[in-house]
Amino acid sequence: MNTGSDPAAQSWYVTCSLSMHNHPDYARVIERIWSILQYIRPDDENKLVEARGLYAGAQDWKEKWPKVRDGLTGGLFFTVDTDGYIGRGVHTEVLDTIKRGLPCYLVMPDGNFFTITDFSGPAFIDGPDWKTYLFIDVKLLGEGTDPTGFEKSDFGDFEEQIKPVHWKQVHTRLTTPTMEATLQAGVLILKFTGGITKALERPDVEALTRFLNEHAGVEDLPDLDDSPTTNKE
Repeated sequence: MNTGSDPAAQSWYVTCSLSMHNHPDYARVIERIWSILQYIRPDDENKLVEARGLYAGAQDWKEKWPKVRDGLTGGLFFTVDTDGYIGRGVHTEVLDTIKRGLPCYLVMPDGNFFTITDFSGPAFIDGPDWKTYLFIDVKLLGEGTDPTGFEKSDFGDFEEQIKPVHWKQVHTRLTTPTMEATLQAGVLILKFTGGITKALERPDVEALTRFLNEHAGVEDLPDLDDSPTTNKE
């Protein structure tokens, strides 16, 4: 666990069900969290406070969690277990962090991550017990918050906004009135104005390119060079 002592550092809590603490996916989630932090907080010194190994049991968690919660300055990351559930403890930690006004992200081993502001809606289903307290339908969550198929009907006015006339280019970042796109380590990261973020692998980028070619009047995407600023207005 890396908690650090620098008061200027941004501390981020990482939590998941006990069954995931020693699962191979845990390491992948941690690696993904660091890449997310490099994107959303590149100028901060970020520290991870991991629930794994922090508590001796349920009673110890009840005693320690309020102090840990109040010491967070960045936000919270969590993941689901292999069946898509979080336990009651993780559920409580997320809601407590949201109440403090800090961001919370659901991170999946495949690289996708979602901003979580509450646990309402069809993607969230009550589980049978405290260990499987809430089932999160990640596929439904993605469909409800983040366009993945790049069909014309998904975008509405967004189709107009992403035409090249509206683009601004700064180094490896493109911005439109509704979206910011950054190419980082071979992964295209789209950040929408509503706080939704999606990391796109090559097949998704190809699908997005086809969408742009067919529906947005974009035949050739601009080269991303090292010129300080290029306005396409």
